[in-house]
Amino acid sequence: MLEQLKMKSKNWFDNSLYQWKTISNLLGDFEYFGTFHFADNVNPSFEDAQKSISHFKSVLRKKLFGRQDFDMDFLSVIETKKYDKDKHQYEDVKTHFHFLISEPPDYARVQKYFPELLIDCWCSLKEVDSREEQQVILIYTSPNKPSAEEYICKLRHSAHRFLDEVNSVKNQSTIYSSSNSHQLCSSN
Repeated sequence: MLEQLKMKSKNWFDNSLYQWKTISNLLGDFEYFGTFHFADNVNPSFEDAQKSISHFKSVLRKKLFGRQDFDMDFLSVIETKKYDKDKHQYEDVKTHFHFLISEPPDYARVQKYFPELLIDCWCSLKEVDSREEQQVILIYTSPNKPSAEEYICKLRHSAHRFLDEVNSVKNQSTIYSSSNSHQLCSSN
C-alpha cells in the first residue's frame, strides 16, 4: 500500500513539475484573457481543438503580420473536464478553450479594437458558436479576482490534459545561464 501511494505521488509530481516547467517557460506579458466556444453541435477531441486553435492563430497572424511570424505571447488551454464541487469529482464538459495573449506589437496591422479582432478571427472558422458566446477581456483590472494565469491553469491538480503545447508560444525569449541558475528573459 505504501509503495502504491509513493508511486502515485511520484507520478503526480513528475507530471505536475513537467507541466509547471512548461507553463512557466510560456508566461509572458499577457494583456488579454479569452474564452472561445465551439458550435452547439461540435464537441471536438483535444487534438481537433488544437487544430482549430492553430487555424485561429493563422487567421490572426495573417491579419496582423501578413506573411511574417506570429510575434505575440500566447498561452492556450483546452478544457474538456471541469471539477464539480458538489460531487467532488471531474466531469466531462463541452470542449472549449481559454487563452492569454499579449498586446500586439506596434508594427502589427490592428484595424479595430483588439478584442473584437480576436473574436472576428475566431468566428471566421466554421465550427464555432455565435459571436455572443465568445469573450475577450483585459486582465489585471480587477484587484480581488484570481490572476488569469491561475484561472487558466485551474486543472493543474488534476490528472487531465489541459495545456495546449502545440499553440502556446512565448516570442523573442532567450534562455541564458548565469553562474548556477537558468533564467528565461525577454530579448527586448
